[in-house]
Amino acid sequence: MALSPALIVPCLGALAYFVLFTESALVKTLYGSTKAFTVVWPVLALTLILRQRFQLPHPHRRDLDAIALGAASGFLIGLVLVGLAQTALRGAVSSGVPAIRSQAERFDLIDHYWQFALLLSVVHAFIEEYYWRWFVYGQLRRLLPPAGAHVVAGAAFAAHHVVITGVYFGWGWGVVFGAGVGLGGVLWSIMYERQGTLTGAWISHAIVDLAIMAVGHRALWGTWIF
Repeated sequence: MALSPALIVPCLGALAYFVLFTESALVKTLYGSTKAFTVVWPVLALTLILRQRFQLPHPHRRDLDAIALGAASGFLIGLVLVGLAQTALRGAVSSGVPAIRSQAERFDLIDHYWQFALLLSVVHAFIEEYYWRWFVYGQLRRLLPPAGAHVVAGAAFAAHHVVITGVYFGWGWGVVFGAGVGLGGVLWSIMYERQGTLTGAWISHAIVDLAIMAVGHRALWGTWIF
């Protein structure tokens, strides 16, 4: 009861606001509601269904210890993504430019690209780590062997990204890019498991998202940053 909605609602939400209701005035509402769900559901599920106490983490020495690996892994993955965007994948990225621009205009983001990019890369990345690693993976590891928990959490994390990238780049590339996201999710859940904190995974995730947004800026305007 706690995990099933958590595993499927983000994907269903992405299908709603990226595929089924793209021409509806409800798009922003559906998007906001899906994101609100990822913030609220873990608290409700823990307290009302699992009967556990919800506690905010306290700063700990392990948070500092996790920074170096988080930053190193994020920069490494980011450099790989930027490099791949200069190869044959550049054509695939360019093919998604009209859809990306249309979606950015629909959400009134085209004139505030880097403000949105920073929000996505810092705040939204933290929310995803809280939701997918701390809650989803954290509960799956109570039910499954470690490898199974990593795989299921990573696959669920990838699912709504398959929808998003499928809309932008076609469903074939959507599956490829979504699989890459799933591997990232597995890496971050392993980091969370071994480090005992979300700090490293969050830093890594944020840097990777910034690299993706830089690739997007390059595709939209022909420059990496401004």
